[in-house]
Amino acid sequence: MRERAEKKMMCQKADRRCFSRRFSGILCLTLCFFSVLQVSALDTVIWKPTPGSAPITSVGRVLVVAQDKSLLLQERNGSIHPIEYEMILKATRDPQEFVPMTQDELAETYLERLPDGFRVLKTKHFVLFFKTSKEYARWNGLLLERLYSAFENYWTNRGLPLREPEFPLFCIIFPNRAEYHAFAESENEAVGSSVIAYYSFQTNRVVCCDLSGRETLAAAEDADGNAANRNFLTFTREILKRPNAEKQVATVIHEAAHQLAHNRGLANRFGDIPRWYNEGIALFFESPNLKSEKGWSGIGRPNPFWLPYFKNYLPRRPEGQLEQLLTNDALFQNTDSVQEAYAESWTLTWFLIKTRPKQYLEYVRKMGEKPILMWDAYEERLADFEEIFGPVEELEKEFLRYVRKARF
Repeated sequence: MRERAEKKMMCQKADRRCFSRRFSGILCLTLCFFSVLQVSALDTVIWKPTPGSAPITSVGRVLVVAQDKSLLLQERNGSIHPIEYEMILKATRDPQEFVPMTQDELAETYLERLPDGFRVLKTKHFVLFFKTSKEYARWNGLLLERLYSAFENYWTNRGLPLREPEFPLFCIIFPNRAEYHAFAESENEAVGSSVIAYYSFQTNRVVCCDLSGRETLAAAEDADGNAANRNFLTFTREILKRPNAEKQVATVIHEAAHQLAHNRGLANRFGDIPRWYNEGIALFFESPNLKSEKGWSGIGRPNPFWLPYFKNYLPRRPEGQLEQLLTNDALFQNTDSVQEAYAESWTLTWFLIKTRPKQYLEYVRKMGEKPILMWDAYEERLADFEEIFGPVEELEKEFLRYVRKARF
């Protein structure tokens, strides 16, 4: 009886909540799911995104079948495709077990999808596709690996075991903004002109561009891909001396932190994760320390940008704004409120981790267990938060007192 009641509740929720609110412009899987799928099987779906487009063959596993027979398919590289029933030309199931790609497989197959000129650099946990100097790719790889270790140590030392990434983690580095934005547009990614990197929930990849001003060095590399007569540490120091170095480091770390959070159990890629929580974690890890020769070593340090920004915002901050932040993702989509929403997300995350570490870990676990394709109502988001942290009104008072006394 309990199982039947839970399934009925899922159907009622799915009727009124649209999956595409997570991925703008992508299929809305409506109605309830009618079967529990054997997700270990290997599925092949031949489909056409639009009536006039060429057929696409996707091999992976079907995670969900909607009542109207639309599918949610996950490829072996980790990307997902919501596919409407009308798009499907043929679908078959192979008893062969679904196995995620290895780094080598990803490097070989994904390189074929990218424009000419890209090369591959593999680190212990990441695959980097780059069309710039190998030095710059190595620098990014170093940042990503340092983040990976720091991210794992931070959470496990606080009693939160992380799961191993199921799929290879990867990053695409374009040589300049023009090619970066052209690629984002071709992939239907909503990337603004000021956005210099992003993590895609759908494809599970980080995409960025070389902001070092050194992309021309690629032409001067030797046969092994190393820039002639250049020392890597010297190159790193030169990057960190540039006026935009802090922004570069923070951006790379921020987007990679999103990727780690959604691959290591802090958030479900297909679940309804509040935007403040999602951004708060990435902002918490991004603080750069340019005194470090490697460009980043700070976790949880007072953010040199967001803390003062939030303190300056306090005199005009609306009363009761915390409840809005917890329940309303639209604050991040409005140009009049997005900066303030980011600032409060970092500050709230910092405050909760500093003053309520055990409760925050409990909230992290809850977010990591969110069911797929279920969009929480305003009341449910608020209840999730208050169940762990108590009444929002009381917490907000303490939060604001704490921030006003904070130093940076």
